[in-house]
Amino acid sequence: MNALRTCVVLAVVAAILGGCCGGGSTKVQSTTTTTTTGQQLIDLKKAYTEGAITEEQYNKMKKQVLESSGGE
Repeated sequence: MNALRTCVVLAVVAAILGGCCGGGSTKVQSTTTTTTTGQQLIDLKKAYTEGAITEEQYNKMKKQVLESSGGE
């Protein structure tokens, strides 16, 4: 009788944990995007030439990109 009670308790605990945690059917995706310094500078130049940003903004952002990459 004790073995039966233990089995029932384990089955209930397993059911609770399986329902609570999703039973392993939950998927988590993570995406990391890496843009090179050169590509960032190209994108900035394009934004400037197309009028999306001002010359002042372009120069400021260009300086930030170069400083973050370790170049000047």
